[in-house]
Amino acid sequence: MWTTLAMALFMVGYCTTTGFATYYMQYLYGDINMYAILAAVCGVAQLAALMIFPLFSKKHDRRQLYTGATVLVVAGYLAFFLCRTFHRPDRHLRNFDVCRTGVYPTADAHVPRRYH
Repeated sequence: MWTTLAMALFMVGYCTTTGFATYYMQYLYGDINMYAILAAVCGVAQLAALMIFPLFSKKHDRRQLYTGATVLVVAGYLAFFLCRTFHRPDRHLRNFDVCRTGVYPTADAHVPRRYH
């Protein structure tokens, strides 16, 4: 039962991350073809984490490893959501120009690129 639950939670996380990443690349970054590069970077990072995991598991117990992993996941999602504001090739820092436009920062970030 626990194995099935763990697999289900993994798939929910995987599908959520993939959905967010494709949305980000399509509508916020503006180039869906960059998703392949993002996926490659994530894959290399996962392989590196798998290689160094035995070193961490020798020095830390399960609770510390789980807490650290959870903190890293939350930090990664926060960075993922915040980086849309800081790295847009077509709108460099435009969302922060409140004085000129009078609009709230990132107010139009959810609108697909073709409507800007």
